[in-house]
Amino acid sequence: NEKRIILEKDKKKNKEKKLDYLLPLEDPGEFFQKEDIPYFDPEEELKKIHSELKNLPLEKQSEIREIRHEKIKNFKEKLVFQKIGIAKTAAYLEDFIHKDPDTSFKELFKIVKENRKKYALNDKQVDIFKTSIGGYRKKHLIIEKYEKKHKNTSTKEFFKDIFGFYPKGKIELIVKPITFYWKCFNFEDFCQASGFPPKEAKKVAGYKLGFSKIPELNGLINIENSSISDFLKDKNYSKKVQLHEEQHSIEEIFKGGDLEFQKNKIDVKKVKFNIPAIEKIKADIYDLYDLYDPCIKNEILAHLKEESRNFKKIEVILTKKGGGYDFIKKTDFKNLYLKLLEKEIKKIYVSEKDKKMLKEIIQKMFNNTLKQIEKEYPQKISSFIRAAKNLSKFLPKREELVWLLSIEPIKKWSRLARFFQEVIDRGLTSGNSRGQTSERFFN
Repeated sequence: NEKRIILEKDKKKNKEKKLDYLLPLEDPGEFFQKEDIPYFDPEEELKKIHSELKNLPLEKQSEIREIRHEKIKNFKEKLVFQKIGIAKTAAYLEDFIHKDPDTSFKELFKIVKENRKKYALNDKQVDIFKTSIGGYRKKHLIIEKYEKKHKNTSTKEFFKDIFGFYPKGKIELIVKPITFYWKCFNFEDFCQASGFPPKEAKKVAGYKLGFSKIPELNGLINIENSSISDFLKDKNYSKKVQLHEEQHSIEEIFKGGDLEFQKNKIDVKKVKFNIPAIEKIKADIYDLYDLYDPCIKNEILAHLKEESRNFKKIEVILTKKGGGYDFIKKTDFKNLYLKLLEKEIKKIYVSEKDKKMLKEIIQKMFNNTLKQIEKEYPQKISSFIRAAKNLSKFLPKREELVWLLSIEPIKKWSRLARFFQEVIDRGLTSGNSRGQTSERFFN
């Protein structure tokens, strides 16, 4: 009733693929080499464009609109090709790690250095890769440590060490590069190990645990509910769930979602309450629910890995009212927000009557705003998925598409899709070297 699987490693095959991957015939790296661009920093480039336009000679002022238009076109082209290059580099690193999880930091970072000049990566981008590779190595060494420690321990004993109880039914353990992936074929075992109540657990196929009886393994445990009927109907279902859960772990290492979360985060504790601020409450409420954008993004990426880019099915799953991904229904931001504001109300209003009246006004505003958010929420998710689908036309490899989406804030997916289309249109209508590169790459 127990089974342990350690994933195979194939260094030779991986190295052969490395050469083939790094030297393709049609690659955005050709663009930067032909244009002799040592590095590209989008923020710096925009500042440079702004400065050049501001200091344009008097005789060129009449052409400022055309000059600006051309410079922005060139900027978009560089941006698009570099993002493709970053996605290709990240996808290759992921593939390399799968083939040889024990690869050293030095060897993994060597891949980044090889691609640095090729895709004109700037220092900030290289540092993100460096930090992420370091994060991978740290987590992998922890997995390696406990794999060795429990090498001669039964799988059931190892299960008990992690979850605090012996399983009643069949279990399987798959040792992955940065996670221990547990398959529970007994429903009660899954409920107890995951912490899900039975009613909710019936809807859950897999879950990434943030806790463990072994603190060092917190966040490194995935658990699969192998007891549900979907696993019996589809022999490949477990593989899909593994890909889904693995994407959550990868996204966490590369900090795509976390960085975006920090950027969008608002500190409700700093809200200063006064009469004019009442008008701002609606905007604050929208900001609170925007905190879920990184969560939505993470789920879209995980489902893309699982469903092989079946965008319609992903949309149905993520927009189902009351479903497993209905974040609005799951979170009680209303009481949190009111509780925080109540402290500010007490500082300003002494009269209990005034406090009560003000609280009622806020509650009413919150309820009305929340109704509007609930109405817009599925439309918002659908728009994100449409943007992902549009971008999928330009990147035929699913892994590269996922990485492209991962490095881009979700609210900018639509804009990026427009940039891609503009670069293609320019390539199709232009006879210059840039245009030919664009057309050739995207076909």
